[in-house]
Amino acid sequence: MPHRIDVYASRDNEAWAHVHGVQFDAAKFKDERDHWLEADVVWVQQHLLLVIHANGEYLFIDEITWEDQPQPQVAKERQSI
Repeated sequence: MPHRIDVYASRDNEAWAHVHGVQFDAAKFKDERDHWLEADVVWVQQHLLLVIHANGEYLFIDEITWEDQPQPQVAKERQSI
């Protein structure tokens, strides 16, 4: 299982804002079965970047899906990095 997943968004593919991060506890996934991991993102732009931090020497990702579930606007400014 990945150690962590971070999601970044950008309008212009130059300035990126961190929009979500998820830390995983590998001990919860010791059953060696398939698992769905979710990262709720509340703010997106034209470009998304997923940074997947591996936890070990091997990581297999079968698919990444986008599920659009409209939410109310977040009135919070995101810091660009």
